Amino acid sequence: MKEEIQTNEETGMIQIDWRIPPEAEQAWKDSIQAFGEPRKILKYLVGSFRRRKRFGKISALKFDQVRVGDSRKRIKVLGFDYWEAQSFARGFNVSVSSFLSSILYAEWKETFGFRSDKIKAEYLEEKSEEERNAEEKIKDFPVQKGSLLPKGA
Repeated sequence: MKEEIQTNEETGMIQIDWRIPPEAEQAWKDSIQAFGEPRKILKYLVGSFRRRKRFGKISALKFDQVRVGDSRKRIKVLGFDYWEAQSFARGFNVSVSSFLSSILYAEWKETFGFRSDKIKAEYLEEKSEEERNAEEKIKDFPVQKGSLLPKGA
């Protein structure tokens, strides 16, 4: 099933249809209460998947197929986050709605209904681009006196 997309060039926001299965409906409601708006939910879910992928916890995810009768949410999200989610979904050969719903449900169960303090501290506080880059920057390997590594390596 193809998701319907409308773009807003000025802000980078796009409008998508996200189908959510009945078992993930409560997760959706709790995520709206925790994050406030859908674009923050999508940003959190994409970041969560990146983290899962990095630490090898992807195998625990179960991607259920989304049905026509499932509730549809028409939401506005950042285009970059949506396209990144779409590339992850293609890697598993599932729809974006199925991918996002599975990640949403897994995170909801893992954080006990998005009540974890880690979420509030890590994702709800707006950080500048420089602060985020500084956190993710790889630190240089310390070269000590007498090391086999040359200083320029």
